[in-house]
Amino acid sequence: MDDRTKHRLLAVGSLLGAIAHVVAPRAMLAGVEWWYNEGLQADFESSEATVRRVRWLAVPNALAALYFWKRAADSDST
Repeated sequence: MDDRTKHRLLAVGSLLGAIAHVVAPRAMLAGVEWWYNEGLQADFESSEATVRRVRWLAVPNALAALYFWKRAADSDST
């Protein structure tokens, strides 16, 4: 697999992650809560503040998507 394809796949994955953080933060937190309770045997309770923080994680994911897409475009010219 060439670099351009790798960077495009990373960009798409990052963008999907950003969308998931915005659209379904409670579903993501449900998975984290299950992992804490079952896997780590620790208590985890989310609040509205936790939901907001999860939504904010979309920002670095979107920036990563832009970065990888730009890297893919740069590798086209080399």
